[in-house]
Amino acid sequence: MKIIASDYDGTLDYNGISQRVRDALVHWQSLGNKFGIVSGRGFQSILQIVRDEKVSCDFLIANNGAVIADGNGQVLMAHKGCPDIVRDVADFVIDNSCRYACVSDTE
Repeated sequence: MKIIASDYDGTLDYNGISQRVRDALVHWQSLGNKFGIVSGRGFQSILQIVRDEKVSCDFLIANNGAVIADGNGQVLMAHKGCPDIVRDVADFVIDNSCRYACVSDTE
């Protein structure tokens, strides 16, 4: 068994998920190998995309590694940052004129 993981935006989905990529993933998994998506996107966002696109995943890693789920979307591990520290980081980003900052207390 081998395992392969892919980012979603601009990698797996590059102007849509091509049929060639879909066929390759089905073939890969039919050989007993595992496939998953690793994304900086929020868990609910990537889970919805996987379901809408009907991509068979054995695992999902979302929120830059903070959430790990099985292929059915069952969360196996979720790490939430300390809200005070996250707010301090966001304040620093904003105070230093960075373009984007987002703080969320949800998955």
